[in-house]
Amino acid sequence: MNPPPSSPLRLLLVDDAPEILNGLRRRISSLREDWVVMSCPSVQLAVESMRSDPPDALVTDLKMPGQLGSALLEHARKMRPTCFRVVLSGCAERDLVVSSIELCHRFFPKPCDAEVLVKAVEAGVAKLRKAMPTDLRVWVAVSKSLPAAPSLYKRIQSLLEDPDANIEKMADLIRQDSALTARLLRAANSPFFGSRKGVSSVQDAVGIIGMDAVTSVVLGCKLFGAGPGKEWQEKLWKHSLQTAALAQHIAGDIGAHVEAAATAALLHDSGKIILADVLGHWNWSSAVP
Repeated sequence: MNPPPSSPLRLLLVDDAPEILNGLRRRISSLREDWVVMSCPSVQLAVESMRSDPPDALVTDLKMPGQLGSALLEHARKMRPTCFRVVLSGCAERDLVVSSIELCHRFFPKPCDAEVLVKAVEAGVAKLRKAMPTDLRVWVAVSKSLPAAPSLYKRIQSLLEDPDANIEKMADLIRQDSALTARLLRAANSPFFGSRKGVSSVQDAVGIIGMDAVTSVVLGCKLFGAGPGKEWQEKLWKHSLQTAALAQHIAGDIGAHVEAAATAALLHDSGKIILADVLGHWNWSSAVP
């Protein structure tokens, strides 16, 4: 069960560097005296701590000797789906960072001002507690990702192996699918890639992340296998593509941002895919336009 909004916020800090861990804990405790701030120097100890005392928020380093913060993030999502998950890391490995973006709510590079971190955690926990009904919040939290269309996935794999592939060709393929579009934009808008303003263009996102890192985004997407009751997926993807095309046309006529309009239209039904991923036993054929 989730604690009532009035209960003290429980925060777990994980880092293998004692000086960073202790310093951050002291600083946060001084800023929020009513918080319960716990700390662990390893992923294993953090998992044990979460079993006995589940936190409202988790702040973890991404790469520690012999262990990865991404494993802890995955464990936290399964153990306590409504836990607000934050990465605080100096890791410069793009593939590792991209793979962790799906698992965390916020990503901050080291060093990070403690006040900025505290405000982000405070706001994130408040949103998870109040923004949605408990059951819906859990459904969304446990959903690993939006599924990618298998046929498009194969085409993108082929393009990645093509020595003549370029950003424009990759963007043209990715913007045809809501799952890949959402993952790519989320990665491009993370602090790790240094974007100071919102990225809404798929082509800009590919340029910011780079072709090599896009490979991680694409290959990390969950694919739905063929099976009974999956016909609605193709219908939903076709509907999203048609909506995006119409939005793009309308935006061009009125002088609006064409790429942003197309992206928004492509993603407008993404919630249905998330719910179907979690509640696969439902009959979603009636939800397809």
